[in-house]
Amino acid sequence: MPYTKTNWIDEQTKLGPTNLNKLENGIFAAGLTFNVKDSAYGAVGDGVADDTAAVTAALAAASSAGGGIVHFPPGTYKTTGGHTVPAKTIVRGAGLNSMISHSGNNTCFLVNTGGAGDLTLAVTFEKLRIVGNSGASGIGIDIQDSASTVLRDVRIEAYTGGVGLRLHNVSFWTEQTDMLNLDLTNNAIGMQFRRETGSSASFGYTRASDFFINCQAGQMGIDVGNSGIAGIDIYNADFTGFIHLAGNNGTGIKVGAGQVWGTSRLFIRGEMVGGLTGCVGFQTVATADVNVDGYFSIDGASNSFAAPTLLGGRGLELSYTELAVGIALSGTEASPTDVLASNPIMLDGGTPIIIECFFPAWSTANAAGAVLGLNLWEDSTDLKRITQLNGQNIWTPIGTLKVKRTPAAGTHTYKVRGWQANGTGTLWAGASNIMVNGFLRITKA
Repeated sequence: MPYTKTNWIDEQTKLGPTNLNKLENGIFAAGLTFNVKDSAYGAVGDGVADDTAAVTAALAAASSAGGGIVHFPPGTYKTTGGHTVPAKTIVRGAGLNSMISHSGNNTCFLVNTGGAGDLTLAVTFEKLRIVGNSGASGIGIDIQDSASTVLRDVRIEAYTGGVGLRLHNVSFWTEQTDMLNLDLTNNAIGMQFRRETGSSASFGYTRASDFFINCQAGQMGIDVGNSGIAGIDIYNADFTGFIHLAGNNGTGIKVGAGQVWGTSRLFIRGEMVGGLTGCVGFQTVATADVNVDGYFSIDGASNSFAAPTLLGGRGLELSYTELAVGIALSGTEASPTDVLASNPIMLDGGTPIIIECFFPAWSTANAAGAVLGLNLWEDSTDLKRITQLNGQNIWTPIGTLKVKRTPAAGTHTYKVRGWQANGTGTLWAGASNIMVNGFLRITKA
């Protein structure tokens, strides 16, 4: 059956990875496999010989046949790049042992099927490792004006001066790109959305599931329109994955001026190596319009939001911190103990947020007159007391407190701080028989 732009989204959702693979095997030229090591093409795959011509020849053979599978058996294939992948083609390796070593200061694999929105023209990359170089223009895979491109079990790494994966509107649109188990490691930019003059704005229905991005010093995980022209529109998209900041001045996601990321879902967690400086988790440039829901939190990294219109109308979780062990409270309400703190959040002013705290229980060892309390702070300002409890030697539910607030422009940190008087107290968020964690969560209202 023919798949068009209008029905591919529903079919993609119903099929899932296993059935999608069966569908691909059925619609591409059945039985046509082009092994780059066959004598007709002559790849060596030893990491020493130049296999550029062999890779080009195998891709050309697939093109002449109307599509097929270009297969890279285990080996290291040295190439200067510049390969165009024809429509209806699967570029398939055998896992991480099938490595493309790209030495050129250019694009290794270019995809351009014309954006026709027909699944039968789609290109797939799977079970492949692409290793780049420090060239300023080096790109692992550049997907231009194409629909329904699939990347599955692919690792792109070491484009330390370039881009691992670029989704690129040159004269049309690039939609319905489907990424599953994508690893982007040690690239100046891991994933980039770029638009050229005269092209469509649309990058709709992009889906990235179970991705991993590793950023070294000064690198960026996902770049939305900080090069090219304004007007990018990512919509009806899903991003689920993990971003690791492993060097100073790294950025998880940056949305450029005039770009739109709308009606989409983000489910991204991450971490920052301790002791780093200058790292930003999520950053928007003035006039960016981000309208998403879900959550985004890189432990230890601040978030910088320059636009009051940020996340308009939807709720993205900006910071999330869990309490997994008991904390002994000390001091007084005027001098409390820090219990939980959010990542620093930079706001431009005029952006309402919701601060939400939940703790399942606390206990005190001294029931005679002991008083315990929790207060919510914005920077050095005590916003509100969550609750207060006269000492009871039992587990006592506290529940949830939500505070809506529009902070002044600048960087803010939110904290839950606890205190006790007339006895000893311990705040708990779980025990061997109570597996419920307390949390502090900051969400765009």
